[in-house]
Amino acid sequence: MEFEQNIEKETAKGFKKMIKKLRKAKKRTKIILGLVLIVVLAIAGFLIFRKKEATYELVEVKRGEVIEEVSATGTIEAAEEVDLRFNSSGIIEKINVQVGDKVKKGTYLIQLASGELSSQYLQAQASYNQAKAKLDQLLAGATSEEIQVAQQVVENAQIVLDDARDKAENDLQQDYNSALVYLVDTSSKGNKALADLKDMEKVYFYRSTSLETTFRDKRTKAEDAFYGTSILDGADDLVDKAMTDPSYENIDSALTEMRSALEKVIDALDYTKKAMADPTVRENVSSTDRTTIDTDITNNNTGYGYINTAQTDIANQKITNQVNINSAENTYKKARADLEKLESPPREVDIAVYQADVDRYWANMSEYAQKLKDASIIAPFDGVVAKIDAKIGEVVSSGGKIVASLISPGAFQIRADISETDISKVNLGDPVEVTLDAFPEEKWLGQIVEIEPGKTVIEGVVYYRVKALFEGMHEKVKSGMSADVTIETVRKENVLYVPQRAVSSRDNKKFIKIPDGKNVKEVEVVTGFKGSNSEIEIISGLSEGDKIITYIKK
Repeated sequence: MEFEQNIEKETAKGFKKMIKKLRKAKKRTKIILGLVLIVVLAIAGFLIFRKKEATYELVEVKRGEVIEEVSATGTIEAAEEVDLRFNSSGIIEKINVQVGDKVKKGTYLIQLASGELSSQYLQAQASYNQAKAKLDQLLAGATSEEIQVAQQVVENAQIVLDDARDKAENDLQQDYNSALVYLVDTSSKGNKALADLKDMEKVYFYRSTSLETTFRDKRTKAEDAFYGTSILDGADDLVDKAMTDPSYENIDSALTEMRSALEKVIDALDYTKKAMADPTVRENVSSTDRTTIDTDITNNNTGYGYINTAQTDIANQKITNQVNINSAENTYKKARADLEKLESPPREVDIAVYQADVDRYWANMSEYAQKLKDASIIAPFDGVVAKIDAKIGEVVSSGGKIVASLISPGAFQIRADISETDISKVNLGDPVEVTLDAFPEEKWLGQIVEIEPGKTVIEGVVYYRVKALFEGMHEKVKSGMSADVTIETVRKENVLYVPQRAVSSRDNKKFIKIPDGKNVKEVEVVTGFKGSNSEIEIISGLSEGDKIITYIKK
């Protein structure tokens, strides 16, 4: 931007100088300088009036730990005795120490009944371990043994598919072979029937009565369908063609035409039997001819059934073949997909899904772990039990009476006041980092050992007093020194996070802007807790390494 402004200033100065020269110059010189001036004006116009595009400040979505902290100031004092209270309500189930016992840091002094809570914690821990194992397995990829097994599955599936195709072809070929046999047999029966009808016409139906005319019409239609016409092939022709070239197409055509032809032949035979019973010809019809027609009717009906059976068998076999081949192909495709999945590196989206499960179960397990911790009085340091004010079966409340006191000779503690907006974040046992005004370059570690239930009002503001104990002896530390206390209230590891300024809210939803070519688009995200270094956890909506926009400059 500054570079462009300098160009604009220098360009303005240049304009003035060139105009003065133009006024003093000769005609030819004026033309040359005029052309130069036009070029300069064009460049200056481009720089001044060109559209300014937005510039982005981009950062990557990172994975790491997010820590929530609460800061306060306090004063060092000698830790002669530390009072301990329960951080949850319940019934006292165990008292593990007596007054005067020496205890080590981490010793469980008094415990509340927590059978159901323990079961919930173990279940949450098992779910976390299972989710973590799945994520580790995904990241590690498949072993060579697993890949070999998958390859063998693919090979077996290919063999099954090939067998299914071979069997389908063999079974269908058998059905078509049977159909060809039926066609030849049926063609023979039809030929005989048509020959018999022609004989009947010569003997009984040669006149021009309506009965005999109808007979001849039906016989002609049957012959045309069976033997064909000058325009179309008949069923008998198609059977010959199928015999010469037994392709599936030729056999299908022969079956279709033979079925149609037999319907007309049978119709003609049925009419002949009816006509033979007519009074005008009945007395002249011999029993032998009647038997011949009855036999033809039976034979051609049988042949018609054969043709139906052949067509039905072929259709059903095609359906069966397709079902079997489809099933084998699906099995093969799944085996191939499983193999490719094993051989391919894990997708980012799959990693994100598995990681989300790990984070969720970790949070659930941590919640129950904290509840179990709150249901116990745990020694925050090495010391001596000074007081036990509890009985088995007694009901206690969260932050209620002092149930135990510990003495830590020579140790120091800090009393600090936490605002009411932050006190809900602080729990007993939270780690503490201490910096003393007297030694600003050094840091000491400790933990919260007491949270007073009663409020303290300082200049109209409500605070709650906490006590943090140093870990170990510190010769430099003196009672009365001022101290800055940083309390680590939550630590989440291996989570996605972004700067808090990148997140915007609308309609109770959270959004983050990302670059989309030359444009900007918003993606909806689900956020977790906020860290003390202006970062915020991303539960879903983004993946590690994604570029996001934290600032847009027009």
